[in-house]
Amino acid sequence: MDEMQKDSQQEMSDKTAKENKEKDEKSSSGSVFEGLYDRLPDISVRSVDRFIILCVIALIVVILVGVLRANHVL
Repeated sequence: MDEMQKDSQQEMSDKTAKENKEKDEKSSSGSVFEGLYDRLPDISVRSVDRFIILCVIALIVVILVGVLRANHVL
């Protein structure tokens, strides 16, 4: 009986450890931009930020052109 209790306690601690590891992995992947900046050591953060801003501006321009064409303005 004592061995069964030890086995069940071991299984519970293994499950708890596994759940804690999964939570840590999820929380570490929460900051996508920090991971991106860490993987680009030769590029300054300011340059990456400018690139992201240019992409957002380009997306807005494409959406506006599409809306204007749909309304037959262009």
